[in-house]
Amino acid sequence: MTATSSISERAQPGREPFESEPPLGSLQREGFSRAGGWLSVFLLLVMLLSVAWSVNSAEWTSGLHLLQWMVLGGAVLGLALSQSRWRGIFVIFHATVSSLAWITLWASSLLPAEFGSRGRVYQLYAGINLWLQRAIAGATGTGSLIFVLILAIVVWWLAFAATWAVFRQQRVWRAVVPTGLLMLLNLYYAPTKLSLYFLLFTFCALMLAVRYNLAQREALWRAERVRFAVDIGIDFLRDGLIFAALVLALAFFLPGATSGGHLQTLLRPFEGPWESIKEEWNRLFDTLQYPTQTSYAAFGKNLHLSGPVSLGDSVIMDVNAPTGHYWRAVVYHTYTGRGWINSDEESVRLGAGDTPPVPIYARSAAITQTITTYYPSSGVLFAAGQPLQAALPAVAEVSYVVEDDIATPTPVPGDAAEEDLPVPMDISMMVSRSRLREGDSYTIVSAISRADIESLREASDDYPKWVEDRYLQLPENLPQRIRDLALQITEPFSNAYDRVAALERYLRLELTYNDQIPPPPAGWDGVDYFLFGIEAGYCDYYASALATMARSLDIPARLAAGYTQGEYDEEKDAYRVRELNAHAWVEVFFPGYGWVEFEPTASETLLVRPLRPPEAVEEPPPESGLDEEAEDQRDLRGDAFPLPGGGGRGWPLSTLWTVLLALALLMLAAGGVIWWLLRRPLQASPHLLLQLYEKFIHWGERLRLRWLPHQTPNEQGQLMAQMVPEGRKQIGTITGLYVRERFGPAPAADEELASASQAWLSLRPMLWHRWLRLLAQPPVRFVFWRERWKRRLGLQKIG
Repeated sequence: MTATSSISERAQPGREPFESEPPLGSLQREGFSRAGGWLSVFLLLVMLLSVAWSVNSAEWTSGLHLLQWMVLGGAVLGLALSQSRWRGIFVIFHATVSSLAWITLWASSLLPAEFGSRGRVYQLYAGINLWLQRAIAGATGTGSLIFVLILAIVVWWLAFAATWAVFRQQRVWRAVVPTGLLMLLNLYYAPTKLSLYFLLFTFCALMLAVRYNLAQREALWRAERVRFAVDIGIDFLRDGLIFAALVLALAFFLPGATSGGHLQTLLRPFEGPWESIKEEWNRLFDTLQYPTQTSYAAFGKNLHLSGPVSLGDSVIMDVNAPTGHYWRAVVYHTYTGRGWINSDEESVRLGAGDTPPVPIYARSAAITQTITTYYPSSGVLFAAGQPLQAALPAVAEVSYVVEDDIATPTPVPGDAAEEDLPVPMDISMMVSRSRLREGDSYTIVSAISRADIESLREASDDYPKWVEDRYLQLPENLPQRIRDLALQITEPFSNAYDRVAALERYLRLELTYNDQIPPPPAGWDGVDYFLFGIEAGYCDYYASALATMARSLDIPARLAAGYTQGEYDEEKDAYRVRELNAHAWVEVFFPGYGWVEFEPTASETLLVRPLRPPEAVEEPPPESGLDEEAEDQRDLRGDAFPLPGGGGRGWPLSTLWTVLLALALLMLAAGGVIWWLLRRPLQASPHLLLQLYEKFIHWGERLRLRWLPHQTPNEQGQLMAQMVPEGRKQIGTITGLYVRERFGPAPAADEELASASQAWLSLRPMLWHRWLRLLAQPPVRFVFWRERWKRRLGLQKIG
């Protein structure tokens, strides 16, 4: 018979309920205990703090450390008001005033101290007013402090609402879901190093749900006069811990929902509006330090100049093609000072094999590629140069080209002028409409430029209007020294090709390749930071610098992103492309010849073009396609810049010590809480005597007493007194009061409840002492075998 079933009782029929209406002053205490008490407070607080720590660790900007104080302020006020008698409008008014004071206090502390306390508050609200004026006027924002302020408001109210929902409304999921959405949003756009905070959040949320449901059950059992084991909470929390660990393990090992493309169809209609929201966000908060994404699934309509990157060795795709090339995913049109935006607003649905009206330029050649993908989560299609035709349904992001402005001697496919086809389009990105699985293959036809150096030198500088309007754009606040440097480098040259080549050569020779640079400080233009600040960077910075300086010279240029050709596999007759091949480069427009690629990144091989048109070339170009400078740089890269992902996967020593220290502090805090719980007297409540008697029964089982179903509480008390004779008086006090309240006409008075609490406080050390002595004794079976072997060995006389 279990302990719970042996002590369970029901109220006698016809008797008054165990408790009448509780006093008004105990309503809040009752709600606090029904929500799980202080353990729920601890779990909720850690859950909320994990969100604040996650956002702070993302390093969007400086000052985010104050979010943890927003959590503490909001949670403390929410807990205090949830235990008060106030409700309705007054609670909202009180919380609003308190939040304004608390947030102003901490946000103003981020401003320079020389302003003084009053001056910092004035500067804070003046900055808010200036930011609002710029936002309404459509100007680019510089709102790092405003971003921190908005997050502080959001986090404070999330903490307040979560605490109120748990301890006043008794609704745990109203606390978990909103904070979980903020955690997921930050985790999605931030680096993967934040997974530890997500695990902590999920663990605390699951344990909070377990503790809350147990507390609700305990309240129900007491209301229905059902006795239960006092240590049932330990069993529930132990099982909840195992359940939470299993859930987290399954979530870690099972494939993600988006990896198979299940959600692509559902999410497709929302991509356009969401991109508009992101563009507006980037305008309002232009100085944020956006983390760099490291996988091709991140190729989208925004590219940010950010901090260090860490590219792994995962296989992305195999490309069967007649020649190696850049495998382009997307091109970007607008430079913001902190990154690039693909500003195409039109989407065209293409069927399998459709040939859109794309301009075909001189000296271009068609190339057919068959791509086998091993990482298909985003559905982005890759192609060498300008895609022309895909063998599967796709959505193309396009901008339409005025047909009269196409500077090409070759008509568009299908002779659009005669057949009244749609105007030509410039495709910047293609995404599969059908679901791509790992191992799927698709064929795509694209056009690449074969223009020679002499033809490009002789190209006209009469650019079409659609090219000038879009590809000469620069921010109004672009530093002048970028323009001056471009003029200085290109001063000896008179044509666009030689000028771009000079800029390319300067960047490759004068700037150091480094993929572990810190992000640009707030308010510092990314290209200016690369050229004149840190003077080092990776491909995003090199390409941005070349495109920006070319535009400053009135040469149309844009930034393209995708992958380099990868490593050729002779057995598969394909180029194997890995994550570490992710790359960005520059495409420059030449009238008549279209978009021509340039490679400014020092760690990559230099693009080699024939000097003269094919019919005038006396000797074929070098077979390797590389010059000596490029070969030297490739060798240097292998020594000076080892590719990431080749080391061990263990935690760094500093991280290990941090985790151990955190565990030690957590255990110390848990020990302090347990010591405090053991030392504090029980609060007088309508259920106090029932709780004490449950503890009494539980301790009897620990002391190996055999409770029998027919024993009365007084008989059980006498049996306990025989086991712990020094606590006979305290046992008699608790048992007598419990019997009188259980079976008597009136409940115990407050003085008697206080007396029972003090009796238990003095009895508990005696019970612990007796239990520890019992544990120190050897088991009966061990004693039996010990004595038996002594007799066999003649070490003990018989009789």
